[in-house]
Amino acid sequence: KEIKATTISEVKAQPADLTSAEPVKVGLGKQTVERMLVSERKKSYSTMAIGIGAVVLILAALGFGFRDKLVKKETLVINNAPPVDSSKLNKKSPDQISAENDDKVVQIEFGWQLYDTRTNDEFWHEYTPVKDANGVVSYMALYIANDHGGIEPYLKLKRHAGDGIPIAMTGASGSGFVVSEDGYILTNRHIAAGWNTRWGFAPSAFPGLMVKFDAKGNEAVDYDSRVMPENVGAWVPANATMASGKSVPEGTIQGKNTYMNVVFSGTTERRMARLVQPSEEHDAALIKVDIPTSLSKVKMKDNTAGVGSGQSITVMGYPGIAPQAVSVRSSNDPFNAEYKSSTRPTPTVTPGSIGRVIPASSMKDLKFSGFGDSYQLTVASGSGSSGGPLFDDEGNVI
Repeated sequence: KEIKATTISEVKAQPADLTSAEPVKVGLGKQTVERMLVSERKKSYSTMAIGIGAVVLILAALGFGFRDKLVKKETLVINNAPPVDSSKLNKKSPDQISAENDDKVVQIEFGWQLYDTRTNDEFWHEYTPVKDANGVVSYMALYIANDHGGIEPYLKLKRHAGDGIPIAMTGASGSGFVVSEDGYILTNRHIAAGWNTRWGFAPSAFPGLMVKFDAKGNEAVDYDSRVMPENVGAWVPANATMASGKSVPEGTIQGKNTYMNVVFSGTTERRMARLVQPSEEHDAALIKVDIPTSLSKVKMKDNTAGVGSGQSITVMGYPGIAPQAVSVRSSNDPFNAEYKSSTRPTPTVTPGSIGRVIPASSMKDLKFSGFGDSYQLTVASGSGSSGGPLFDDEGNVI
């Protein structure tokens, strides 16, 4: 068959609906790109998942192989010990309390006198000589009625007193405890300011005689009268209102310490102390000693509501009946070279318990107590321990 040549015109004249032998190329559109990205991400996720799965399988196999080393076995321990009472964790024995507070409990040595603030002269309790039927002379104390109908000792200034006994005290001692680092010490009021406490009359003061006034207003001793302890047993020197048979203005009769020294445990040095403030309502007073170094103080219990009968306590103080250790030392002062001896006190520790809690007087509850808030103890601490601390079983002062 003869092949016929085809011209360009013939090619252009072909119908438009004839299909070309090669596919028509088109441009890369936005949707196509997005489909490609989605498809690629799916492939990546699929590949990653396969990789992670393989790693997990490998780790699982390793974990199983080394399970004894990787996982520690728990051992069950059975404790047959009895449970610990948490309320006893802070309890302390008397020897522990003593060791912790030995340097905080002090001895107080003191003396005081009643005096006239106008003249600074001290007052004496006047006595008068009396002869019996056989002519034997004895001395009897005199008393006088005050403006309120009460009975007081007949007081005279020392320089005017013929015979008598001073309203004073010397050579006395008590106890106290440090409550601040700068030297404040708490003690009883009858230790730090004894004139504010009921006076202890001498046995010779009874029976006594009353001083009365005759029709002319002159003083005269009533030798038929008799004054007994129950008539004046509650007399307090600071409350005196009569001097030399006359009523005096308030503030005329006062008391003052003639000396007051503090002695720390195991030492002989007497450090001068001064009265800071006596309580107006309680048998308590604050004194102060000036020391350049800081002192250790006791721990005070903030709330005593939980204190009750039967609880263990420890008393520390310096009872007068306790044996005294004495130190003798030479003087390095060339103008006073004599040997000197001094007591070296250490506190006595007395364990016991609270026998009874005595609440203070209350008009609301119709209760009366002559001692105020107080504890009745099962121990007898003795004279000289007054003012010392009372510790609970945790070492707190109550």
